[in-house]
Amino acid sequence: MNKWKVEWLEDGVVKGPLEQRISLDPWAAELYAGSELPKKHKFVDPSLTDHMFFIKPSAGAKAVTVRATDRFGAVYTEQMSLI
Repeated sequence: MNKWKVEWLEDGVVKGPLEQRISLDPWAAELYAGSELPKKHKFVDPSLTDHMFFIKPSAGAKAVTVRATDRFGAVYTEQMSLI
């Protein structure tokens, strides 16, 4: 990922790069962690990954956009409304 630029915007204002952390994928943990959930299979057990990115929007933020630019200059965006 070091040849990619990944940044976020809050209400159209660039806030900078996302914080990358080593963490469990929250969806994998929700779906497959714990004794009450489906029978465990090693290939779906939640495991730590370095592909987790985090942001902390301001309390009054209305929308967040994540923008990723690959090494060829192609830009990919995803926007989420917070209201």
